Amino acid sequence: MYLLKKKQNLSLEDFKNYWLTKHVPIVLKLPNLRRYVVSVSIDERSEFAGVAELWFENREEMRAALKSDVGKEMVSDASNFVESAIMLVVEENVIR
Repeated sequence: MYLLKKKQNLSLEDFKNYWLTKHVPIVLKLPNLRRYVVSVSIDERSEFAGVAELWFENREEMRAALKSDVGKEMVSDASNFVESAIMLVVEENVIR
């Protein structure tokens, strides 16, 4: 899971547009990616502009995907619209 701050020179709409049209196709090529969820803030004043959830079967597959050529391309491309990101490696616990 990544918590993303948009580049300051981008509007929230421009951030969303770049993410969904240019960045998503790159991420979808990651090896062993099981699920990809993108959530964009609806509040321009929010500290974080969006959250990206990348789902893998296990940590080893996640690490391999992020070290792959596509993973490197993903990180490089993110610099076009993301100012900073916080990565959280989490395990889901469904309550309801």
